[in-house]
Amino acid sequence: MIFFPAISPTSRRVTQGQYAVKRFNSIAGTGTSRVYSSQPFGSLMDLSFDNVPDSTAMAICECYEKTRGSYSGLTLPSSLWSGFLPELAVMLKRDYTWRFAEQPQVVSGAPGVSSVSVKLEGQRDI
Repeated sequence: MIFFPAISPTSRRVTQGQYAVKRFNSIAGTGTSRVYSSQPFGSLMDLSFDNVPDSTAMAICECYEKTRGSYSGLTLPSSLWSGFLPELAVMLKRDYTWRFAEQPQVVSGAPGVSSVSVKLEGQRDI
C-alpha cells in the first residue's frame, strides 16, 4: 500500500458502492431479484485540490507513479474525510482498497500554482 499525500481536498464527491443484484423476469412479466453479496463494491471518489503549490501537485503525481496507476492500493489519510460526520465517513470508507481510477489531471494556474483532479475507486480485494 502506498500512502496518498496528507492534504485536504477543496472538494470531494463520493459515490457509494453498489450491491451485486440481478433481476430475472419471466415470459409472463413477473420477476424476482437476487442479491449476490452482503457488501457493496465499486465506490468512487472525485477529489479536487484547487490552487495548490506545484509541490503538492507533484506529490500527487508521484503517488500515482508509485502505485503504477491502478495496480497498487492506497492508504488514504484522514484529511480526505475531514468534514464528514464520523459515522458517515466510516460508511463511505468501508473496508475498501482504494486505487487510482484515472490519471491525475493537473491544470496550471498562475506560475507555481496548479489545480489537481483525482478520481479514486474503492474495491473489495481478497
